[in-house]
Amino acid sequence: MIGAAQGAVISVVSAMLLRRFSTIYRNVRTQVRVFYHCSWISMGAVFQADKQLLKFQANYYESELKRRSRILDEAAERGIFLEEEAAASSTVIQPPNV
Repeated sequence: MIGAAQGAVISVVSAMLLRRFSTIYRNVRTQVRVFYHCSWISMGAVFQADKQLLKFQANYYESELKRRSRILDEAAERGIFLEEEAAASSTVIQPPNV
């Protein structure tokens, strides 16, 4: 929602500038202008969603590293020494054996 609003602001401001300074933009049909606005609005939404996805991935991997470290520490306290790959493989989804 926020990304779409940001895209709409960019769209409106740039359309006003194009209308003022570009003879080509002034002469295009309404469908082209609507497409221009829709493109900017959707690009704003896409960029905002991508930004949120990158934040989510960073948080996920950080929590995953903490969890793996905790698993290794707990195993070491019990006297079971696991390799890093063993802790990592416990977090990876394994395909079903058929």
